[in-house]
Amino acid sequence: MPNNEQLEQLKSETQLLISKISHEIRNPVALIQSTLDLMAIRHPEITQFDEWDDIMDSMDYLKGLLNDVSEFNNATRLHLQPTHMKEFLTATFRSLQPTLDYLFIHLVTELNLPETPLLIDPTKFRQALLNLLRNAYEASPMHGIIHFYAFSKDSLLILQIEDNGCGIPPEDLSTLFQPFVTHKKGGTGLGLTITKQIIEAHNGTITVESSPGKGTKFTITLPMTS
Repeated sequence: MPNNEQLEQLKSETQLLISKISHEIRNPVALIQSTLDLMAIRHPEITQFDEWDDIMDSMDYLKGLLNDVSEFNNATRLHLQPTHMKEFLTATFRSLQPTLDYLFIHLVTELNLPETPLLIDPTKFRQALLNLLRNAYEASPMHGIIHFYAFSKDSLLILQIEDNGCGIPPEDLSTLFQPFVTHKKGGTGLGLTITKQIIEAHNGTITVESSPGKGTKFTITLPMTS
């Protein structure tokens, strides 16, 4: 059975391989996109065909997949810094507000947090929260409500995101965090996997509860000390 050092070496080699493959694929994808853009400029009539929309949708999916693979590969590489969580969360919500306003979705927040800074990677942690919030508003009906709770308990920071959307079928819950498993159209199956990796890299945990037709609640638990 491999020891921890061997596992870390294997992980490092795998990450390097994924990075190289992603880079090699990204170059021809960029060339194809540039060629398509040039074709649209020189022959704008082709953009009126249904097939053109299908091609552009496929290109968007491919570029999104490459971005997700890159994020998946780097999710556990953290740049930690002391962060005041109330200010951090408020800024995160503010960045999302225009989207919520456009979708007529109301975000209700309850932040009962200590003043002590928490050691996190702000960029990665924001990405994890935005992944969960995006899932929440995509599952919510127009005029839906998303609740975000943040509080401390027994030296733990607890964050909860709860929506009143369509919910998740019980048979899908066991594979929810598995890579490349998706239950929504156009998904890459990496968003929640990346989120889980980021949370666990912060020595935290993430759980989910859901009732079809009623909504879903994700709970993140983090230690208050590094």
